Amino acid sequence: MTKHPYLLPGERDSSSAIVHTHGINRNPPIHSSQQALQHNFISIPRIYEPKERDFVIGIIIVRTPDLFLVDINGVESAILPMTSFDQGRIPSRGAMNRLSVVYAHVVRTDSWTQTQLSCQSLDHSKRKNDFGLI
Repeated sequence: MTKHPYLLPGERDSSSAIVHTHGINRNPPIHSSQQALQHNFISIPRIYEPKERDFVIGIIIVRTPDLFLVDINGVESAILPMTSFDQGRIPSRGAMNRLSVVYAHVVRTDSWTQTQLSCQSLDHSKRKNDFGLI
């Protein structure tokens, strides 16, 4: 039984080519064309299934006056309400915009609504909040 290495985007496969998707390189031939290498690569898309109290890193894809839509690599985007920041500290439009990276935690996952995120501190005795814009 041979061990199949799992490759992540940005890593190099056995031919020193950069991998662009998640996947497993099965039986990599030593000397072969790029087309043959792609044929031997099994792409495995990973979709995140959010659970309450998970910590996530997401990319803001839409900013509206009252919420952010955040891509967390799930089936659908999550919502991050403007009210979900500590002490009403709403990030400025220049600091937190489209394609900004944010660190948050999952607050609610209902089957009938989008996943809701929060950047409020879990430990209210701490002065510094670990969540928010990265």
